[in-house]
Amino acid sequence: MQKNIKRFKGLTIGLEEIASDDFNRANDSAGIGANWLELRSTINHTITSNTAGISATGFARTRWAGAGNWSPNQYSKLIVGSNGSNVSYGVGVRCTGGVNALNTYDFVVGFGSWNIYRTVAEANTTLASSPATLSYNLLVGDVFELQIIGSLLTAFINRVKVAQVVDTVLTTGVPMFENYNPLSGEQIGTNSWAGGNILLS
Repeated sequence: MQKNIKRFKGLTIGLEEIASDDFNRANDSAGIGANWLELRSTINHTITSNTAGISATGFARTRWAGAGNWSPNQYSKLIVGSNGSNVSYGVGVRCTGGVNALNTYDFVVGFGSWNIYRTVAEANTTLASSPATLSYNLLVGDVFELQIIGSLLTAFINRVKVAQVVDTVLTTGVPMFENYNPLSGEQIGTNSWAGGNILLS
């Protein structure tokens, strides 16, 4: 169990890691393991070169399905393992639902920008977006993180806060991550992922 201490509006918060995956295992075209639930019927994450990625065109969305006692106050983060043309990476919190029935808050970075979404039954509502003047280029090794405390969502890129927004619709769930690849045959992959609870005192 890993804990990091921060401050939040006068409160001490601890980041308690509940689950993680470095994807360092044999290539597997069937999925990324029993601790994960794939949320798309058309495309799944696969293990390739010690990353969780996709090589087909489209979205792959996967939520944690292993052990863990999840608080509504939680975080999800990933490290970019590879890049391509116009790809995107996302992390989500309070994810529920099954295949093609996703509910989550997610922070998606790609196509030169970032967005925070609320997704209910696969329908996205944009809650926050990067400035129109921003042009952000994905790099291998980038760290993307989304936290939620109560109704406050906070997004980070490389541990720097880039956005906060309040939303009250989704109240429970578990962390997730996702990838989008517009080009068939171009492999992109997540190097590692971690999720956990945020403890307030």
